[in-house]
Amino acid sequence: MYPSYFPVDGTTEIGVAEMKIGPKQALLFSFSGKPRVKPTGFWSLSLYGHDQLFVENTLDQYALGDRSDLRYADGTPLKERDDGNFNILAQPADISPPSSWNNNWLPAPAGGGCISFTLRLFAPADEMLNGSYEYPKVTTIDAITS
Repeated sequence: MYPSYFPVDGTTEIGVAEMKIGPKQALLFSFSGKPRVKPTGFWSLSLYGHDQLFVENTLDQYALGDRSDLRYADGTPLKERDDGNFNILAQPADISPPSSWNNNWLPAPAGGGCISFTLRLFAPADEMLNGSYEYPKVTTIDAITS
């Protein structure tokens, strides 16, 4: 299952929904809890540039999910706690956030630009299908710096 976010305005010439991120902006994905998948499943959030390819970056980080070393705000790995709120940050690659964000950072194009993203759920649990899971909120914020 690939639930997608489509902003009200703006599509590319090929009809793919995209968002523009400014040179000093970021997107904050606020998760109310871990996406629910069956025991054999997994999930990830992927970020793409205007060309619909992964954004090249020095972290070699193109998608984050349950197989990543994601952290809660207090630094605890997601794998060590049953559930809770956590965030993923999409921010231009040339504005490094504080190191405490590195595990939860998807670098966007340096200088900002058009991006798109996809939440991928492989073997989603019923909660993901019946409306009982609260999908992440996406908020445009100022870039987070040290």
